This record gives sequence, structure tokens and C-alpha cells, in this order.
Amino acid sequence: MDISVVLATRNRALQLSETLEYYRKLNTENIHWELLVTDNGSTDDTLNVLKSAASDLPLSVFECPEPGKAAAVNLALEHASGALIVFTDDDILPDENWLLEYATGLRRWPNEAIFGGQIEPRFEPGTSAWIASPDFPLARVAYSHYKPADSEQKVSTAPFGGNFAVKRTVLMDARFDAEIGPRPGSYRMGVETELLTRLAKNGWDFVYLDRAFVQHVIRPEQTTEHWLLKRAYNAGLSRGRNQRSSGKGPPISAASLAYESIRLGLKYQVQRMFADEQSRLRTGVRWQQARGELQARKDMSHPGE
Repeated sequence: MDISVVLATRNRALQLSETLEYYRKLNTENIHWELLVTDNGSTDDTLNVLKSAASDLPLSVFECPEPGKAAAVNLALEHASGALIVFTDDDILPDENWLLEYATGLRRWPNEAIFGGQIEPRFEPGTSAWIASPDFPLARVAYSHYKPADSEQKVSTAPFGGNFAVKRTVLMDARFDAEIGPRPGSYRMGVETELLTRLAKNGWDFVYLDRAFVQHVIRPEQTTEHWLLKRAYNAGLSRGRNQRSSGKGPPISAASLAYESIRLGLKYQVQRMFADEQSRLRTGVRWQQARGELQARKDMSHPGE
């Protein structure tokens, strides 16, 4: 089995060093694999970390002058040679049997082409239990918690960006939309979901491989109220834009969404004075999601303003 692992990185030298240590421990028996990493304009020690790791990993390093994760990953894809392309991130720590599970999973599902593995967030000690819970409102969009079933099977929920794989023959000329994803000045979330949804329209199902397990490193600042409210706003912004571009249309009117945004905003301000953190943040998340979705409606109704 030939596997290409593809990821992009930017200014994450310390985290990247830990991630690469996990790659050194992978069980790759009977697997020919390559690791393709694109540096997306780092100004720290990232390039030196990568070049050093190339001495003991099957690592190829690329530099992408165009800002944005999508462009960086697309560049690596041009050089991928594996029959199976595995996508991940620089803050994803794979289990030692990660690639082995993808290889054996492909043999168990020879007629399928899109696979996703379990993602479990790894929080810092002392993180509030309600934030670390899978039931937290932003568990998926903030922390990429992905466990759509208890066992290996076809699922309706698309895999998440930190842990999924696609047959190279299915990708063909398909690439990530460079207008989506992290880039300077904007953050339209869902770059991987957009690609997978596009591929699924060609008739492909999503296969969940529960044992293709990884951990997603959650940085301390990602559990702060400020960060979570910003993430919720971006999630709402992406939801509004994706609904319009998909042609499905908005679930509620703009007027109703504006009312909900004002109502939740006022409730959040009151709770800042009297409520506990959990209640306040749950309201704040819903408020920012509504604000983001409303802003997307405005942007798309008046483009260029």
C-alpha cells in the first residue's frame, strides 16, 4: 500500500516538533508512505524543524508563497504519489497504528473511496469539564471532535480535516477551494467539508474507521471565552455563506435572525454580570453564531460594499 500524508503548517515550530515525533513512532509495516508538508509563509523556526526531520522521515518540504491553507495543501497534492491520500494538520497526533488502520480499512472497503478516522481533542490539564465534553456546543467546530458512530461503518457526517483520506483516483483534478479556509484577513471555515461534499455528489459514501485514531492538541487560548466567541462568529459566517452557495437557502428569514441576534446579545450582556461562566458562554456562542450568519447574509446581498 502506497500512502501520501499531506498537511500544511505556518509558524507552529514547537507543536510541529511534537507532531513529527509521533510520525517517527508510526507502525508502517508493509506500507510505503511519504509525508508531504507545505510551509505557508512561516517566520519562525518551522522550516529548520522540517529540514532537520527530513533526515529520518520520508519527508518532502514545499514552500507556498500564496497565503491560505487551501493553496498550501493544493501545492503538496501536486506531488503526492500514494494510492491513498491522507489529510491531517500540524496539531494532530496520530496513534501508532494510524496509517495501518487506513491501509487495512481500504482493503475491507475496496469499493469505497472516502474515509475518516476518530478525532479526540487533547485538552490541557485543568480545562473545565463542560468545555472538554463532547456535548459542548462547539465541540465539533472548535475542537474537531469526530466520533459519528461506535464502530466502523458508513456514516452521513463528513470526516473532519484533521483525519481523513481519499483515493487519489477519486481526487483526480479536484482541489481545495482557495476562497475557503484560514487565510490572512478572513476565515471562511469548512474547506475540507466543501471538497468532501463535492466528491460525495459523485456518489461516494463516507466510511468511518474508528481505529484510525488521532488526538487534536487544544492550546490553552482555545478554551478562553474570547477565542470561543470568535470561533462561534466564524462558524456562523461560514454557515451563512455555505447555505447560500449550496442553493439550499436560509432556514429562517434575515429579520428573524436579526431579532435572535439582538435578543441573545442582550441576554449575554446581562449574564456577564450575574450568570456563571458556563451559562454565559453557552448564550454567547449562540449569539455570535447568529451574528456571523446575519453578517454573511448582508455580505452576499450587497457584494463589494
